[in-house]
Amino acid sequence: MNEFQLWMKKAEEDFEVAILNLKNKKYNYAAFLFQQATEKALKAVMIKRGLGLLKTHDCFGLAKRIK
Repeated sequence: MNEFQLWMKKAEEDFEVAILNLKNKKYNYAAFLFQQATEKALKAVMIKRGLGLLKTHDCFGLAKRIK
């Protein structure tokens, strides 16, 4: 499994757990995990496009760099 696939796998796992938390009305945990899933997916795209990996939690900033 390459680095892109590893980051996407982590993003998918966070997303799945976020859905479970949402269904169980654990909204704070769901929101946190949705953010984590988004961040990891964006970082995976950056890796796939050869943009490197940034140590940040700013999803908007990551998205702007991808654009």
